[in-house]
Amino acid sequence: MKFKDYYKILGVERTASSIDIKKAYHRLSKVYHPDLSPGNPFVLDKFQEITEAYNVLGNLDSRLEYAAQLDKRFHIVRENLENISTGKP
Repeated sequence: MKFKDYYKILGVERTASSIDIKKAYHRLSKVYHPDLSPGNPFVLDKFQEITEAYNVLGNLDSRLEYAAQLDKRFHIVRENLENISTGKP
């Protein structure tokens, strides 16, 4: 499963407030709403991606869970980079 950066999808920083996240969602959903471009698969996919990002980041519990996943991914990547730089398997 490919990791999705929900903050990037909504165009907000990881430190964004709930209000900023909601504003970004509303702004993007007005641009990519499927009713504005019926039958356009790109617009539909983009709208679904934006909605998915908002559903995660717009809810405090799911946002905290997502933050924990980000932290775990960061540590795994950092460990792998350290192993590469030191020649450890």
